[in-house]
Amino acid sequence: MTPHRCITRARPPVPAGFSLIEVVISMAIVSVLFIAAMDTVATSKKHQLSSNDSRRGQLLAQALMSEVMQQAYVDADAGGSVIGTELTEMTDTRSRFDDVDDYHNWSASPPQRKDGNQIPNLTGWKRSISVTWANPVNLNKASLFESGIKLIVITVTHNNLPVAELKALRAQASDAS
Repeated sequence: MTPHRCITRARPPVPAGFSLIEVVISMAIVSVLFIAAMDTVATSKKHQLSSNDSRRGQLLAQALMSEVMQQAYVDADAGGSVIGTELTEMTDTRSRFDDVDDYHNWSASPPQRKDGNQIPNLTGWKRSISVTWANPVNLNKASLFESGIKLIVITVTHNNLPVAELKALRAQASDAS
């Protein structure tokens, strides 16, 4: 008889797994990175909305400024000693405005067209205008006296926050063409 030999095989090493502590630390790192990513996305969206509001406000201001600048410097019937609407022009719409200073202290929320119809999808928006005589020394400042130049300032707000302001000068000499 032959003696039995016991053959023992070497077992391959068991691969080391993750310990509970390593898993918890990994989850904490991933959570912090996820929160940082979500904060970046939220900030980006906030800036995008703010930029969109600013662009829309600029467009609303430019459209109204274009309308104002097409008007005469003074009302031919009333002269130019007072800024504001004349009695015959006092309406809910701008349809009777025929000179630049008729727009002084006009505002509408939501914005509307010249005929008084609201511009759709602008709830929470407001346009307002100030017309004054410009100071000849500093054209960005108002003057109490007729200077031959009117300073027009259009302000656009959204949810009571200013998003755009547009200034223009209208000279009396520009009517003579």
